[in-house]
Amino acid sequence: MKFIMTGYQDQWTRMHDKTRGSNNGWMYTAETMHVAPELIGKNLILDAFELCCVSVAKFQINRNPNQVTPPFSRDEVMGLLSTMKKIYPDAARTLYEALKANHWNFCNFKYYVKKPLSLNKIITAADILYTIKDEHRNTVWQERHTDAYCLAFRLPPSDIYYLKKMFGDKPNILETVAFYAETVQHAYGGEKSPRMITWLKIKDLGLERTILGRKVIATEKERFATYFGIDHPLTEKISS
Repeated sequence: MKFIMTGYQDQWTRMHDKTRGSNNGWMYTAETMHVAPELIGKNLILDAFELCCVSVAKFQINRNPNQVTPPFSRDEVMGLLSTMKKIYPDAARTLYEALKANHWNFCNFKYYVKKPLSLNKIITAADILYTIKDEHRNTVWQERHTDAYCLAFRLPPSDIYYLKKMFGDKPNILETVAFYAETVQHAYGGEKSPRMITWLKIKDLGLERTILGRKVIATEKERFATYFGIDHPLTEKISS
């Protein structure tokens, strides 16, 4: 996919972390919607989504317009749904229901048929993922380990909690524990990418005034500077 970039934004006004573009445009756009929503063109975002969408019913969405690989990722799932909920809430609801109907599996490859998890599938997938754990993360799809896709392309419980809460569903105990355990970890430390995901979740769920939320928001300037760099427009905006 060739981006036509204007600064850090592509031709659909999606935000990126680099001036050459990226594979995480939906996540960065979701973050932009909280920091500088005036930068995002609603009609152009819809154009981008339509070019990324393979099938809503099967929840097959490409990362970038007309680009199948690298495949969709968990952060892009959250970024897309977060962005669309703010701009086109009805479309976001349809996407959410489709994701839920497809067993929280976000694989965008047409050749893969999504089915419910079973113990045998989990054991088989876990065995494959363990076998290739020391290889590049793309190995699972580049070598078509399709029996591992049921886990490799499934949202973790913490992300399912976030989406359920955002769309008014009740999370289960596992999802709740996973969400708060992850939030504690990334409120007080962790790698820079998960820390930004946690920031987005806190903002989307309106948890800024909770104990953990206050801790995350108190460090948001540092989070943005560490991830994007001090010259990125999002860092400049949140620091102003």
